[in-house]
Amino acid sequence: MDQTELRKVVHLLPATAHVEELIAADPGSSVALATSLALNATTESPKTKRIAVDVACDDCRRRKAKCDSVRPICGHCLKRKAKCIYRANRTSDTPADLKRKHNHLELENADYRELFILLRDKPALEADDVLRRVRGSHFPLRVFQAFKQGEVLIPNPGSNERSGNAQLSRLDLSSLYISAIKVHARPWTTVIDDGLLSELITNLFIWDSVYCFPCLDRVAFVEDMAAGDVQKAKWCSPLLVNAICALRCQFSERAKLFAARTQQDLAERFLEESKGLLTRENGRPSIPTVQALVFMYLATAVAGKDRAARVYRFTAFTILRRLRLEERFNSLGDENPEDSKERRVISCVLWGLFAMETRVALWYSQPSIMPPPRIPKLVEGYKTVKVERMCNVNVLGQPFKPSNGQIPLVQGTGFLSCVVAELWNELMHHINSSDTIRGSDADIRARRMFYIRLRQFREGLPPRFLYEENFIPLTCFLRMHENEVIYTVLQHLPLNAVFDTPYNPPGTTVKDILLQTCEEDTTMAERYLRKWPFGAWVTRVIALTMLNLIPILDDPATHDLFTRDCKLSLLSTRATKLAGLLLQAALALAWAMKKPIPEAARPYVEDWGPEAVEKDLPIAFSIPQLEEIKDMLASDPDVDATGVENQLAFLIEKWAAM
Repeated sequence: MDQTELRKVVHLLPATAHVEELIAADPGSSVALATSLALNATTESPKTKRIAVDVACDDCRRRKAKCDSVRPICGHCLKRKAKCIYRANRTSDTPADLKRKHNHLELENADYRELFILLRDKPALEADDVLRRVRGSHFPLRVFQAFKQGEVLIPNPGSNERSGNAQLSRLDLSSLYISAIKVHARPWTTVIDDGLLSELITNLFIWDSVYCFPCLDRVAFVEDMAAGDVQKAKWCSPLLVNAICALRCQFSERAKLFAARTQQDLAERFLEESKGLLTRENGRPSIPTVQALVFMYLATAVAGKDRAARVYRFTAFTILRRLRLEERFNSLGDENPEDSKERRVISCVLWGLFAMETRVALWYSQPSIMPPPRIPKLVEGYKTVKVERMCNVNVLGQPFKPSNGQIPLVQGTGFLSCVVAELWNELMHHINSSDTIRGSDADIRARRMFYIRLRQFREGLPPRFLYEENFIPLTCFLRMHENEVIYTVLQHLPLNAVFDTPYNPPGTTVKDILLQTCEEDTTMAERYLRKWPFGAWVTRVIALTMLNLIPILDDPATHDLFTRDCKLSLLSTRATKLAGLLLQAALALAWAMKKPIPEAARPYVEDWGPEAVEKDLPIAFSIPQLEEIKDMLASDPDVDATGVENQLAFLIEKWAAM
């Protein structure tokens, strides 16, 4: 077919089956080509009518493109990233132009007014998110318009990148999938998304909140989180959530993977967010603020910087006194469900904070700065703690099923942790009393009674709380806590002093009990780590075991045990920075006491020698008050040998400079 015939082929109606067969039979023919072009033309959607504009920009004029005349930059220039310039013209001052400009300015003014009202009335966290997005855009009103239309969920800086990153999205989804407690990140935090936050909160109540840090009532806290209303929440706040995450992310493998892929220090990000939120609290007292301050202290201490963080600890208990929670507890009754819930939360807060503070106080060799509460212990499991037979539960309080990958918990350990904390605190008051002559017969008799009381407590526990009968994380934590009391009982006593009790053979010495307790802790930690990951409590018990073994390292019977602890300690340094500092503290203490490190243990500690010590260590922990250490401390005018300030840092730095 020639070109004249081709021009005569005009397709006026939809193609028939005959025409489609013709095209299929010879797709290269000119008839098929013309017909397919006509088909495409008839099936195209009708073009929208172009809106006429008064003036085009210079670039669109030059390219003869259709300009949409949007100021300050048109659509074509925006796509091409070209400079958009409009020439002044003689029609710019016509009445129509002036009216159009007036209307445009009216709308723009109204939008700015709405934006200011939004920033004024929204919660601080959401207003900050809007402001950050506005500051990061060349067209702030476009951000505002998108927000009004629901196109933007006001993510924090970097969340767009997270949503567009397939690896981070998969990581977040996997975290959400494994989490028994599923919560929304907004409005509580903008640092991470729903999945990772759900994992951190779930792990808090599995590993920490039940025993290690039992100051949160899970039901009340999660109810407030799920409601998502910052203004109405009583037991949760953005400050508290970010502070919790600052601690928990240091023990989460997925959080560390997230931090590596986003190239940020996640714990530091959460702490910075917490500091900003704390500033906006303006000293307003509330239960979540007290809890958040304690978690901020713990998060900073785990990072090896407790010296600067002590202000959070002291501020927390100052605010706590202002709240007068014991008076509030006594004013509430059990008849009203809301009052009963508040009584439970207050008891959990006070007793939980007391238990947490006793664990912190151990590192400063002093009793808790918070006295034991004078209200009942209405904490986790208080109603069933005496029940002989009960099954393990999951984090939601449901019967535990081994097949679904859950971590077993036992109800009542929160209550028991408070009982052990009371006993330890009473013991510390005895040791630090001006009436106590350490190592005297009267002192040994008093300590023997504390030891007997602890063993009676253990003897009276139902089997489900004994790790020998029910080997789960919480029963291990309970026994490790009991053994901390034993270490404290034996502190400062002569190693060869006889320590006879109904629970030991006649002639048992302080050294015998010390070695037996260290062996139990080490064996328990090894067995624990075959099943579960490092956490705050296991890292702590490994360090305490090493510190208590050092005074008896000249006994060959301790060498294998100390070597096993060095191996565990090396592994724990991968979990937190504090673990590395505590390992160096043990080595420095051995040097100060002239106790050689066993040959078999040296490969595990060689990378943590004096050359690895940082300058000006930001830790204020104390060390055992041994006479050898007192003499060394007294030799330096910058250190108070009678006090506990900065002793650990001083000893490590002295060892590093040898």
